[in-house]
Amino acid sequence: MTLVGTSGLLAAGPAAADPLETMCSRYVAGETLNIRSTPSTGGKIVDTLRKDEAVCGTMTKGGSYTACNKTAATWIGFYWKPTPPGNYGYVASTCMKG
Repeated sequence: MTLVGTSGLLAAGPAAADPLETMCSRYVAGETLNIRSTPSTGGKIVDTLRKDEAVCGTMTKGGSYTACNKTAATWIGFYWKPTPPGNYGYVASTCMKG
């Protein structure tokens, strides 16, 4: 079962029967983060992931950034609106606990 919070963000782990979500890992936001359209600081900000909200996502390489006192080029990609065909977005991996 997948739970969706009041903001529409995924709030719990994957549904076992959903093949798109069985390949993801659970991450929790360490602080409020911008959700971007591409894995880059140049990507359009499309929403916000609030501190302590959880998502089921995958690590991906993208543009370099500094966030949460760390520099990296890895991002967490995930569906932030109800699962497919919802919207896919990216947040800085350095600010996620997983």
